Amino acid sequence: MEYGLLGERLSHSYSKIIHEKFCLYKYNLHSVNSREVKNILSTKKFNGLNVTIPYKKTVIPYCDELDITAKNIGSVNTLVVNKNNYLKGYNTDYFGLKYTIDRSNISLKNKKVLILGNGGTSKTAAALATDLKAKEILIVSIIGDLNYKTVYEHTNAEIIINTTPVGMFPNNGEKLININRFKNLIGLIDVIYNPFYTSLLLEAKKHKIPVAGGLPMLVAQAKASAELFKEIELNDSLIEKIIKELIIELSNVVLIGMPGCGKTTVSKIVSEKLGKKFIDIDDEIQKSFRMTIPKVFDKYGEKEFRKTECKKLEYYGKMNSLSVSTGGGTVLNENNYLSLKQNGRIYWLKRNLDLLETKGRPLSKSLNELEKMYRTRKPLYENFSDKIIENNELLDITVNKILEDFNENICY
Repeated sequence: MEYGLLGERLSHSYSKIIHEKFCLYKYNLHSVNSREVKNILSTKKFNGLNVTIPYKKTVIPYCDELDITAKNIGSVNTLVVNKNNYLKGYNTDYFGLKYTIDRSNISLKNKKVLILGNGGTSKTAAALATDLKAKEILIVSIIGDLNYKTVYEHTNAEIIINTTPVGMFPNNGEKLININRFKNLIGLIDVIYNPFYTSLLLEAKKHKIPVAGGLPMLVAQAKASAELFKEIELNDSLIEKIIKELIIELSNVVLIGMPGCGKTTVSKIVSEKLGKKFIDIDDEIQKSFRMTIPKVFDKYGEKEFRKTECKKLEYYGKMNSLSVSTGGGTVLNENNYLSLKQNGRIYWLKRNLDLLETKGRPLSKSLNELEKMYRTRKPLYENFSDKIIENNELLDITVNKILEDFNENICY
């Protein structure tokens, strides 16, 4: 165990991918209980470790020394053993969170800040908010006078920072507060990085509130940790380079559009070109029912079909590195947007109605039906999509438009 991450549950972690992009060392994930943590720290048989939930305070008594930032905050996320077997604890989360806030252009100066959670990352956020001259800093916890019921006494908060794991994979979609009630909100920061966009972030974006997710914090603190591990300096430009690489590697390419517009065909080719796994949501629904889509509609009706469709989108929306072909009616349920957008870039594959395939389509058997359907769904496709891709030309042209946009314009 030379370098790695200590935590309780690490199935969500991207840390191994990130650290090994520095090409300095191998890095492993160690999901351990509190007893195992004690054994690891007591023997000091490692060079450097990062620490995550729930051990950022647990590790402190085992350190021979804390750097000034970790000592002042009372939270350690980086451990280094030197040649003399001397264990020193650091807090690189502070650098990571500051980098994220600076990057987002969200100002905390003279603002009322609500911090959700009271763990190690909450302490880091509170220390940083103090240093950034926040006017008022309030910590919201499960137990205490300021909790998730009484928090609405402070709906004049201007900045919210979520430092809890609520909404993190695999419990995507969960959230502690309703941000619609915070009418003065001008910035929301969520330290969760998996999914890329939590429900809190997507709700804030919907209201055009500036947001910052946890991926930049994770990469920035990893860069700071790597510097401590190897006693070197790395250029900050590496942070943005790795963020971009991760977004391209891990994001899903999602195709929406009218029935018969070519989503399945295009999505298959995109999956091959980008090395992503192909998923056809209609195929997954047919597997669940063990019958074709028309038979599902005939036997169970559209309502049951949509219910199953929603569940499939919830499941696959949590995953990474997929090329997803959705059903034509996916946009009829707003919740499906949250499922698809959390880890995906969404393309509306737009095709002239007279070119649409209608065979085997239970809701679009004629051009007249297609025209009625299109009038209803057009604004929904527009609202769901990040980019419109016309599919009226050669297949290669359509695919190349998607690939170019995905590689050049996807951002975080």
